[in-house]
Amino acid sequence: YGVWHHVAVTRTGATVKMYLDGKFMGTQTLSAGAMDSTGSNLNIGRRPYTGFLDYTTGNIDGVRFYDYERKRTSTKRTF
Repeated sequence: YGVWHHVAVTRTGATVKMYLDGKFMGTQTLSAGAMDSTGSNLNIGRRPYTGFLDYTTGNIDGVRFYDYERKRTSTKRTF
């Protein structure tokens, strides 16, 4: 408890990149199509499709969405 972390995720096409506290953690390729507002719900702090109400026990603050991929240097400056 009491430990703060910054998580950033970018998606360009099917490529997803994740950063934790400004450090690049890895890349994953998704098979799903583009994200849009007509599909299913977006879950933040919850694992969907587990059959349970599987929510995070921490607090989430400062959620931001961009319609372009931010570079690593600008992502690090944000936190």
